[in-house]
Amino acid sequence: KGQVAEAEKSLGGGTGELKLRNVYDVFVRVWPSEAEIASFKEFAEMVDEALAWMRIQMETNQKIKTHIEGEA
Repeated sequence: KGQVAEAEKSLGGGTGELKLRNVYDVFVRVWPSEAEIASFKEFAEMVDEALAWMRIQMETNQKIKTHIEGEA
């Protein structure tokens, strides 16, 4: 979830595929054996779940929203 939030912060909106690739590259580098088990499609579904969680956090926690989007 943290890597998804950081990708959102650094790459911003409208870059979904690029963010997904960024997070997947980190996943493969940090957990290579798990990356052999989970397909890219399964990984993308996990990222979707993390994005849903992040959106809820941003709606309910101003500090998280500010961290990702910056000061308004």
